Amino acid sequence: MLSQKVIDSLKNEPKLLPENQAKYKEILDRHGIRKDSDFYVFMSEYGGDIDGSLGYMINVPEDLSDTDNSVTYSLRQNEGVPDEYISLFDFEYEDYLLYNLADDSVVLLPDGNIECLNNNTFYKKWDSFNSFLEDFLG
Repeated sequence: MLSQKVIDSLKNEPKLLPENQAKYKEILDRHGIRKDSDFYVFMSEYGGDIDGSLGYMINVPEDLSDTDNSVTYSLRQNEGVPDEYISLFDFEYEDYLLYNLADDSVVLLPDGNIECLNNNTFYKKWDSFNSFLEDFLG
């Protein structure tokens, strides 16, 4: 459940229309994202597309649905990023901001250094998507 701090930070952000929420839930379900995760709740209600302290978070459901131009698919295919990671940034940033489906964490890789994933040496790591949002939106 999103913390009150996150909810308060989002009060001026428009929620998605109900038909878009349903569409995004379908996309997230198709990609095996847990319905009880903060990531699922946030992405199905807001979609991403939010400016924060690190830059601009992409619309993740839209990215996942566009396999031909998807940042996440490109990182998996071309950079060897493991399948449990979903990109929260597009390619205009040199850093990679990745959500981990397996443990709900978020990691920041400087200059897209994939070796950091293999070595577990992250520039920054948040233990949960909610703690990431608190920092990102704060």
